[in-house]
Amino acid sequence: MPDGTVNADRFIKNMELYSEIIRDADSETAESLKAVLAARLKAVKTGLGADVYASIKSALSKRLKVMEPGFKKATADFFRKRIFEETLKKAEE
Repeated sequence: MPDGTVNADRFIKNMELYSEIIRDADSETAESLKAVLAARLKAVKTGLGADVYASIKSALSKRLKVMEPGFKKATADFFRKRIFEETLKKAEE
C-alpha cells in the first residue's frame, strides 16, 4: 500500500519521457488562447471602433496586473508574454 511518498527516480524518469509532450501541449495551449483573444479583439476593434478597443485593452491590462500576484511567475509570464503581448502586437497591425 502506498505511503504517500514520492518516488523521485520515477518522477524524474517520467519528466524526461514526457517533456516533449508537455512542451507541445504548452505551445498548442498558447496558440489556441492567442487565436481566441485575437478574434475577440479584432471583432471589437472592427465592430465597435478604436475607442472601445482601447478601453478593453486597458481593462485587460489592469486585470492582468491583478492576476499576476495570484499565480506563480511562470504562469503569469506565460499569459502576459506568450498570449497577451503577442496578441496585442498582432491586433495593432
